[in-house]
Amino acid sequence: MAETRSEITRRIGPYQLERLLGRGGMGEVYLAVRTDDFEKRVALKLIRRDADCAKIDARFRSERQILARLEHPSIARILDGGTTAEGRPYLVMEYVEGEPLDRYCETHGLSVRQRLEMFRQVCSAVAAAHRQLVVHRDLKPGNILVTADGVPKLLDFGIAKLLDSGPASVVTESGDALPMTPSWASPEQLIGDPITTVSDVHVLGMVLYLLLAGRHPYRLESGGWAEMVKRICTAEPPPPSTVTDRGRELAGDLDAIVLKAMRREPEHRYGSVEQLSKDVHRHLGSLPVRAHRGGWAYRTGKLVRRHKLALALVLLILGFSVTTTVLWWRAERERAAAVSEQRRAESVSQFLEELFQGAAAATGGERTVSVREILDRGRGRLAHDLGALPEVRAELAGTLGNVYTKLGLYEEGRELLEEAVRSRRAHRDEDHVELAVDVNNLGKLLYNIGDYAGAERCFREALAMRRRLDQDDAELAVPMANLASIFNYRGAYEEAEPLYRQLLAIREEVFGPDDPRVASILYNLGTLHYLRCEPEEAEPLLRRALAIRIRVSGERNTRVATVRNSLGRVLFARGCLDEARQLYEEALAVRRELLSEDHPHVALTRRDLAELLLARGETAAAGEVLAEALTVLRAVKPAGDFSRASTESVYGAWLAALGRYEEAEPYLVESHRIIREVKGERSFYTRQAQRRIDDLYQAWDRP
Repeated sequence: MAETRSEITRRIGPYQLERLLGRGGMGEVYLAVRTDDFEKRVALKLIRRDADCAKIDARFRSERQILARLEHPSIARILDGGTTAEGRPYLVMEYVEGEPLDRYCETHGLSVRQRLEMFRQVCSAVAAAHRQLVVHRDLKPGNILVTADGVPKLLDFGIAKLLDSGPASVVTESGDALPMTPSWASPEQLIGDPITTVSDVHVLGMVLYLLLAGRHPYRLESGGWAEMVKRICTAEPPPPSTVTDRGRELAGDLDAIVLKAMRREPEHRYGSVEQLSKDVHRHLGSLPVRAHRGGWAYRTGKLVRRHKLALALVLLILGFSVTTTVLWWRAERERAAAVSEQRRAESVSQFLEELFQGAAAATGGERTVSVREILDRGRGRLAHDLGALPEVRAELAGTLGNVYTKLGLYEEGRELLEEAVRSRRAHRDEDHVELAVDVNNLGKLLYNIGDYAGAERCFREALAMRRRLDQDDAELAVPMANLASIFNYRGAYEEAEPLYRQLLAIREEVFGPDDPRVASILYNLGTLHYLRCEPEEAEPLLRRALAIRIRVSGERNTRVATVRNSLGRVLFARGCLDEARQLYEEALAVRRELLSEDHPHVALTRRDLAELLLARGETAAAGEVLAEALTVLRAVKPAGDFSRASTESVYGAWLAALGRYEEAEPYLVESHRIIREVKGERSFYTRQAQRRIDDLYQAWDRP
């Protein structure tokens, strides 16, 4: 029924109707202005003329009763109501000017996190209605408008049902208006079964699917009523991650949350909107979600990841998951006596859960617990807990030691990893996988602190142990790769390259050409060519490694940042300064976000960026970046460390660029001495440090 001029211009009580906003099964909604005491724009809902007066009037009065007792910032408020001179009831509501929820998310480019946070505001409004025994029953995106300041508003309780007003039937006969939008209805709504609050849970799941995947969960473009009912009531929607290019962000927890909310059987959905909202909240906080079917290892891992410095924590749970899996495997093979492997694994899980929960409780909820506080708490407990379970102590010492290492806290990490190795050897004197893993991890730490001879001993021992255990190539590849890195780092490129080539062939055969473990070898091989002054050979290897890393891990990942940083060095060497600078800045941004300002890797990216700025003549900017890098490295690295020395060398070059030759000389000479001792005479880094000295004396006009 098209609106007429008289309808638009007439007054209803103190309200002047301005224009038609829309029509539904019960009547029309107009934009109106109150004109008696003050002007206020409102939405005025007027019952249609041709309705079954008794039936519609009763429902309309019910809506007024419902809305009058709902108070929530995301629910459009009822302001007034009455009856026209012709006997048509009307309802006056807060006028909401905004976009439908899904359209707002798209036009404003909201991230997945932002969409989830807004969805939780909608859930809060629906839950508030449910607490007043109200089911909305029409939660389509068009009934959820988002205002200009980003607040979602829930509209139209015209078909809401008071749970305490007796049963409601769904009329589906042709010609009778349905109290719902069929394409946004739960199965029980469509087939006429009893409607409860979990009916709204189902439709909220559909709305969340649309927000995440960008499409309706069911293909409803074709077919009539019967076909639509069949699809919604019988078809399994594909997981949202499989129908969108956001799949990497959605796979796992979000898929599980959406599909649980949308289960056909009401008893298998979330029991309430609060439960659905809490699961979304838990996902946002990296807590284990209740929709997930993972066991205790999954729950512990999610608990750990809710804290900051995500990379270190992800590594923690990955290492923990591997070790506990090994424990379960071994429980099937050996040691029926004493404490079972299951008990050990459960002890580790319980220790970690209590550790993280206890650390959070210690703050009284007043602040976020830092990773360092949690780790230090764990170190303290190791001295007193689990004394009768030496292998569990080894697991925890090794796991916590690895996290300290990833945070750049090498002294604490070394103490724990050495304890793990000692515990392993004391518990079992023969070769075993867990000992090989801990020895290898200790080698990586020694590598990081510049003890290359000690690192090489560890890597050789781990490799020999795995060979004695008759492990396959994939397992041998781990210490083999680390040993190759030692050769590479010390300038023994002829020894490193064949190992890398062998590793590349093994990993491509075992894991496929696009696996992240292949990317690691491509990265190392590319670095080797760079250090051998072969940037043309290095660039394609590093670009392939970067593409794999981004595809697997996304842009916001520290390993992606590492490859970007190295590719930046290669492009710098090739004279592509603009692209190199972009890569350095991208790597620095990610490392600062995911690690910390005082992490050595952040400092090393600053070193590389400073060198580039110096080459471009941006001397002042280079000095600022170098000062930040040196402050960190002088605090966390010993005087003879290579990374510190290489940064001191760049600092000497910066002083020389300022004409401060006498100040520059000791930095350049001493850093050259350290680099030569660590890397050897043939190393790229040694030659680079020597060139800086030559440039100094040439500029200084000294032989």
